Amino acid sequence: MMQMQSRRFALIAMLAAVEVVILGMATFVLSGHSLWSWPGNAGYSPAQTAAGTHPIAPLAAGNAPAVYIDDPQSRVMVSPSTDGLVHVQDRTHFSGLAWGVGGAHIPPVTVTRTAAGVRIVRPSYHLGFIGFVTNGDQRIDVQVPSGSSVQIAHSSGAGVNGITNGVSVTSIDGSIAIADSSGNVSAHSDDGRVELRRVRGSTLDISSDDGSLHLTDVAANALTARTGDGSIHAQGITLNGSAPRATVHSGDGSVRVDGIFPGSGTYEISSGDGSIGLALASGSNATIAAHTDDGSMTLDGQSFHDDGSNQQALRVGDGSSSLRVSSGDGSIHITTNGVPNHA
Repeated sequence: MMQMQSRRFALIAMLAAVEVVILGMATFVLSGHSLWSWPGNAGYSPAQTAAGTHPIAPLAAGNAPAVYIDDPQSRVMVSPSTDGLVHVQDRTHFSGLAWGVGGAHIPPVTVTRTAAGVRIVRPSYHLGFIGFVTNGDQRIDVQVPSGSSVQIAHSSGAGVNGITNGVSVTSIDGSIAIADSSGNVSAHSDDGRVELRRVRGSTLDISSDDGSLHLTDVAANALTARTGDGSIHAQGITLNGSAPRATVHSGDGSVRVDGIFPGSGTYEISSGDGSIGLALASGSNATIAAHTDDGSMTLDGQSFHDDGSNQQALRVGDGSSSLRVSSGDGSIHITTNGVPNHA
């Protein structure tokens, strides 16, 4: 018995000593020191970035440059500049202890002038395992003339505000928000929410493989909003121009849409698995064909309940547009007085 207690005490003491050593290592490294020098540059080291030591000088690129941004591991934030120049601030940094071959060096952003505008690029990098992190961020802030066209080829999330000559954004992993912008707009996230607010354009195309879509006060001649898995909320939608068209689809999630659907258009609102709420504002002209494989249906307050599939038709205004509404598994609620439906 005495021998077993001694072993337990020794084990407890050893674990306590290991914790003390780990805390000491963390404190030492976070104070700016290096712990070890391992063969082949493999080992623990502080994460580093050149952003603070090498500021990026502003560039003159005209009033409407084409701005290309490619930084797969950073969140990219774009807003209008106040002086007509292109400004780039690399805010990526880490404070902590990292393990990995070659340390944890983060390559700097490179900014170059091109014939069409400006190119902003950071190569992909690997931080390895972060053992201790006190604070950190992976982000670049970009200010450009409001008349710029902006293409974000790769990012880990993005926010764009106040751009008037078109926006294209791709996020590998992270949400996208675009506001107060115009021109053709496209946004796709492999994994994250996509949001448009007060956006005007001939063509608006937003999608997410896995994330919800949110549209507020947007207008377009052609609108596409698709998500593989997530809800869709579209409020204050205006379709305009000749032969307007819209496709709003969720593979797995509820869909809520309210807006103006004018004549001579083609519209489709659908969910593979989820309920649909549709409210048509004054000025809409459409012949509605509504179908659900499994669910109830309400048209302007009148309920229709059938076992299994349910199909109904409704004419709004002169009925000159085609509007198809369908759900693979879910109820459908439609109102034609412009009142948003939250059923």
